[in-house]
Amino acid sequence: MQFDGEATGAVKSDVNIRKVPFIYCSDIFHPAMDPDDHFDLAALFAIGEFDVKALVMDGHIDRKGQDQFNGGGRIPLSQMCAITGQTVPSAVGLNIKLEDPLDTLPNGDPRFLGGVELMKRVLETSEAPVVIKISTGTDLAVLFNRAPELCRKKIRAVYFNAGHGCGGVTDEYNVLLDPVAYTRIFETGLPIYWNPCFGEGRVAGDGHCNFFVIPNQRTVLEKAPIELSRFISYVLRQEKSDPIAWLANGEAAEVPPKKRWMWTPPVLAHAAGRSVYRLPSGEYVWSCSARAPADAQECSFYVYEPARVTVDPQRRKQGVLKVEYGSPDSNVKVFRQLPGYSQAMGSCLRNLYGDLKTKDAKGNLSGTAH
Repeated sequence: MQFDGEATGAVKSDVNIRKVPFIYCSDIFHPAMDPDDHFDLAALFAIGEFDVKALVMDGHIDRKGQDQFNGGGRIPLSQMCAITGQTVPSAVGLNIKLEDPLDTLPNGDPRFLGGVELMKRVLETSEAPVVIKISTGTDLAVLFNRAPELCRKKIRAVYFNAGHGCGGVTDEYNVLLDPVAYTRIFETGLPIYWNPCFGEGRVAGDGHCNFFVIPNQRTVLEKAPIELSRFISYVLRQEKSDPIAWLANGEAAEVPPKKRWMWTPPVLAHAAGRSVYRLPSGEYVWSCSARAPADAQECSFYVYEPARVTVDPQRRKQGVLKVEYGSPDSNVKVFRQLPGYSQAMGSCLRNLYGDLKTKDAKGNLSGTAH
């Protein structure tokens, strides 16, 4: 298995020459199950190193009444595309659990195979290897089972947000959606950057999780363009009015000062090749070394550590993994947060939203990326 960078570093990318081809898989939906997905989508679009090739919207295995084909995740995606002037192809992912880890779903419902087929097209047509972020493993597991050599050749890294870093029986949401697919991902031999949602003790535990808390979601948007505050207010209010017209109002929208649980933005920053820097003001930013302010100091608030992760075949449907940290025979890299992580991530996110480039009426972009 080939990884880019060291355990403490990021996937390397030369942002001055080539962007990172990126596939983003999410359970984003409107009305939202959890608005953290909308905060994540804004972070994705604010990171200029990404060439987002596809957004695969989870088929909602657990919520059959939610229809991704009529609105759903396409609503927030259309809003972000309108704000930034970008165009991102999308498709709906699988809505069933795998019973067999080697299943290729030859008779699967074509409506829900769109995610698998879109990812396959991206891999086939991308000149450079692709980075993929997933939370539910179903679509990637089926794609790998159908085209393993293509995946091995064209997937540069898989950022996998799911599970508990302590291993064992797992009751984390993404795993419960499809424990067979969850365990299958670890058997593919692909370069996996595992981001457990929780550690031992359900929250942080020993630090092997990427969970953090924003104490006040309003303050994290203080530097963001008005359009982003309206984007967030749209989902929080569960608005049903025209989503694009709502953005064009021109007035800042009220965002409740509530705390927000978050997971994904640090993962995206790492995948883009960014590290954390402390500014003289005491604030933090995600930046690549070539763009970091001269007076900024690079800091470490999270690392990726090698580990050996194996599957218990007899307990696959419980999502049972054995995790051995420090194993010389490692097959994944696992996220571990360090002291000060949560506070620094909130500061980084606040500044990242301030970098979001928005399209004006003439089609020009504003904003400056770190």
